Amino acid sequence: MKEYFPYQTEPYLFAPPSWSVMGQFNVLHIITIIVSLIIIYLLYKSHKNSTNEEQDKFLFAFSLIGIALFILRIIRRVVFYKYSLFTSLPLEVCNISLFLMPLVIKKKSKFWYNYAYIISLSMGMAFLFVVPNMYRVSIFNVLFFEGQFQHLITIGVPICLVLWKRFKPDYRYVLPMVGVLFLFACGDHVLNLIFTNIFNVHTNYLYTMGPISGTPLMWLSTIMDVRLFYMWPTLVMLGLLWYVMCLPWMIDFRKEWMKWKKK
Repeated sequence: MKEYFPYQTEPYLFAPPSWSVMGQFNVLHIITIIVSLIIIYLLYKSHKNSTNEEQDKFLFAFSLIGIALFILRIIRRVVFYKYSLFTSLPLEVCNISLFLMPLVIKKKSKFWYNYAYIISLSMGMAFLFVVPNMYRVSIFNVLFFEGQFQHLITIGVPICLVLWKRFKPDYRYVLPMVGVLFLFACGDHVLNLIFTNIFNVHTNYLYTMGPISGTPLMWLSTIMDVRLFYMWPTLVMLGLLWYVMCLPWMIDFRKEWMKWKKK
């Protein structure tokens, strides 16, 4: 399957120096990872001893800032750069998760907490460590800071909720989350087909129309060269990964350690 990359990156006001451009595990990328993890730790520490209500207000406001910035991004792209609205919608998993964060915080349900931990956290961490081509931009491009801040929210909120002991990730939600991601993919694929075939605007939300460079999907597409369905192996691998993510809460390590000491 050939690469399908319809996204437009925003123009630069000047030619950026090479050191300022994000690349896979280059110096800037490594610094970005370290800084992001430090910021998430500081977010956790800042409200570690606060009440649940204070923590919720903090995370809710943090999420709203991210949503407001994304809306401003849509306006900027459509009004000033004349890009199609169809190519700027929040239909990627991380963007969907960003808009769902206030609901996660307000609902306080096991389902939404596990959504944040299983889907939002894993997708955000994937962005942090594997940089797609569309985000391999210079620090002088506003897209760089918008992308990093957005993913700080989708990573930081679930990590804080877990570390503050607001809930325990539950492996029983892994299969439902696989179903949720599949529904996202199906919905995005239908919209991609509508935007492409009816409105003649090529979109590739959730990469259902084909993979892009800089992601493992390029390799998977060589195994199963069928739109949308080449992602099925991805769902299987993500399900296994999500079980591993829930492993620390599936096993009472302290209890097992005490048993071992008694032997």
